[in-house]
This record gives sequence, C-alpha cells and structure tokens, in this order.
Amino acid sequence: MTDDSATVDGPDPDSSGPLTDDPDRRHDAEIVSESDRRVRHSDPSVRARLRRRRRRTNRIYIGLGVSLVVLLIGYIALYFLPVFAVREVTVNGPETIPAEAVVERAAVATGTPLLQVDTHAIARRVAGIPRVDQVTVTRDYPSTLQIDLVERIALVVVEVDGALHLVDDEGIDFGQGEPPPGRRC
Repeated sequence: MTDDSATVDGPDPDSSGPLTDDPDRRHDAEIVSESDRRVRHSDPSVRARLRRRRRRTNRIYIGLGVSLVVLLIGYIALYFLPVFAVREVTVNGPETIPAEAVVERAAVATGTPLLQVDTHAIARRVAGIPRVDQVTVTRDYPSTLQIDLVERIALVVVEVDGALHLVDDEGIDFGQGEPPPGRRC
C-alpha cells in the first residue's frame, strides 16, 4: 500500500502567484504582461480609445497654455500701456479741506497706468494733512483714481498763544480754526 496523500506548507512552488520570491519568475511575468499590453494596443478599438484620450489631454494642455498666454498679455497691457491710465482723480468726503489740496498732496501724475500707482503711498501722503482722520485710495477702472477721506471732528477748542486750535476725540490738535457750532473755548 502506498500513501498518495501529501501535505504542502506554503504556496505551490510551480505557481506564478504574487507570493513568489523567485526573480526569474517575476521577470517572466513582467515580459508576459508587456506582451499582453502590446497585443492589447494592437486592437483597433483600444488604439482608437487611446487616441481619443491623447487628443483630449492635448486639448486640455493647449487650452491651459492659450489661457496663460492671454492672461499674461492682458496683465502686460494693463501694467505698461496707457489704456488704463489715470485721467482723473476724484476726492470724496471733504467738507472743510479743498479737494484741490488733496489732489495736490496725492501727487499722482496723469497718464500713469493704474496698476503702477502706489495707493498706499498716496494714502500716507494724504493722511499727512492734519484735518484728515482716515483715507482710502482705490483704482476705479478704466481711468479714475478715487480718494475717500474722513475728516477729524473737533470736540474741543483750545486757545494757544491767542489762536483757537481744534482738538478731536483722541486728543490730537489738528490745526487752527473756528469752533464748531454750539462749542465755545
């Protein structure tokens, strides 16, 4: 009597499953996979699908490239060409400060492209006027620079060396002037 039963621990040595550690079998499996890929790519329907996918990808890249070029040209046009240049400076909000004084203090050259205008520097220069409390400078396309300001409000009038000085709620003396209606020194 012969015993035909056998027990095997672990994977079958003749299988080419994923558990194999044999480099030759792994290499052979890669060659078969590459061969399968070549055979699949020879199928006309697979090649047509791959061509459609390649065309779609190319269209996406071309569209992105064209969009970037258009954006770059637009930015260059806005930054350097006088198409969107300062032609007018408007001042909103002053009651006692003449608008001409604000425009003169802003020192903006007409014809300067709006993107080249340093709005922070203009706001700092206009804020140097003693009666100005807050300043906002904005670009209003296509050709206007807008300066919005809030004037200081005199709460106290103080007499200094015979002249009436106005003082706001923060204690800042912002110059000589007449007392506001209803106030006395």
